[in-house]
Amino acid sequence: MTNLKRIYLLPEAEIADLYARPVFNQNEQQLYFELTQVELDTLAQFGTIKTKVHFILQLAYFKAKNQFFTFTFDDVRADVDYVLAKFFKKTNVVFQGNITRQRTNQQKQIILNLFDYQAWSVEQAIQVEAHIGGLLRYYPKSHDAFRQLLVYLDNQKIVIPTYRSLQDMFTQSFANERDRLDQLIVLMPHGQQKKLSELIDREEGITRLNILRADQKNFTYTAISAEVEKALGLEGLYKFAKDFLPTLLLSKNAIRYYADIAGQYAAFPVEKAGQAATMAACPLLYLSSIPTNHG
Repeated sequence: MTNLKRIYLLPEAEIADLYARPVFNQNEQQLYFELTQVELDTLAQFGTIKTKVHFILQLAYFKAKNQFFTFTFDDVRADVDYVLAKFFKKTNVVFQGNITRQRTNQQKQIILNLFDYQAWSVEQAIQVEAHIGGLLRYYPKSHDAFRQLLVYLDNQKIVIPTYRSLQDMFTQSFANERDRLDQLIVLMPHGQQKKLSELIDREEGITRLNILRADQKNFTYTAISAEVEKALGLEGLYKFAKDFLPTLLLSKNAIRYYADIAGQYAAFPVEKAGQAATMAACPLLYLSSIPTNHG
């Protein structure tokens, strides 16, 4: 993470929703506080009503969101009253203080075992960051890749880490992917790199890529001839693109995304001209998305 600015993944409202403790309505209380026989047998190992209630609460919240939450009994009074009435036939019980951290961790591990889930760890971080690297080749937009990662974590039964941890992993993975593409792109023949760079060189506020993307004006001989000339000018680069693009190991979705970036580079001035090799490849990616009759 050295010198890397954390990437934006979600707006504040979505972050809050993702990590917020569930607040159950009556129907949800009936659903999530319904215990199986295995769960009831597990509950029996706790000696006091206080620890049993806490276990039931954590269990229900985990069922709802596959996460653990820090809370006091006062924070979740409505759920406490429901659990007391359902399982212990008691009402208006006030618990003094919270259960110990050791007991809380014990309960968390028991719940993980019940659902065959894995807690977040350094080992998980290594595995997940590698998976993110693969995702970015298919979903180059951070928001899309993030959604796919949540599906992966759910399928792998891994408790999601903090948002900051996810930010750090995505930030590093994006940097790694840029480096990977740069290393492949600089291997292009110099002549092809030069031709690509010329497509985004700006002369009098317009680039050759702007011209290539412009629609045919009409069906006059002059307009049609101009389109034919543009197509012939692209033929060599297009054939090169067809051979070169598979070496980047990018999905069609990713290629379309980078092609769109090429269009943005052509439409607007580029303030930061770093990553020159990657920028030079953007027109190449754009060219590959243009329908053509050339083989």
